[in-house]
Amino acid sequence: LDKRGLEPAWSGCIQMRPSFPNDRISVTSLEDLVRCPYRFYASHVVGWKPLEPLSLSHDLDVLIRGILLHKLLELTVKPHLRAKPLGNIATELLVNDAAMLRESARRLPEDDPDAAFALAMLPVVFQQHALRNVVEMATKYFESVRESTAVPQEAEEKYSREFTGLADLQVVGKIDRVDQEDARTVVLDFKSGKKPRNYSPRLVGLGYF
Repeated sequence: LDKRGLEPAWSGCIQMRPSFPNDRISVTSLEDLVRCPYRFYASHVVGWKPLEPLSLSHDLDVLIRGILLHKLLELTVKPHLRAKPLGNIATELLVNDAAMLRESARRLPEDDPDAAFALAMLPVVFQQHALRNVVEMATKYFESVRESTAVPQEAEEKYSREFTGLADLQVVGKIDRVDQEDARTVVLDFKSGKKPRNYSPRLVGLGYF
């Protein structure tokens, strides 16, 4: 343009509202928008999908581990919602070398379609290893809350809110768990990967992580 002596006539801003399936957009996709607008456009507006590697990758392993861990924590706590303190739940699950927790993990593919689908993505030789890994992580978590008096109120609760400024567009998400501890309500978001580089107590206080 400089060589031709022309001024750029387009700023790159598309004056048109993109469309989303069922006029819904997830909280996670909004995080993509903040990190990289192009990635958001490619994934959530155009709908481009990344190429899947044929071999088992580290990213795939982490993804499946996260799905399985969330499901295990949900299924073991959900029967006791609003009825039993977290410490009591943890104590029961950890009896006899976490026998109940291990049994719950073994039944995951039978009890939950999402868990079954996640495991099916792994080669058979890796499936048992993935379940053992998830049990170890869940065991460490429940050991850390054995003294907790908080009472779980909700688990994997779905919600939606209208996107401010965009009529009819719903932002949808899921809260991993909500606990009640005396007069305090605690909202939990479980993470099974590494701590983010930009992690800080301030961001946690704002509810970002």
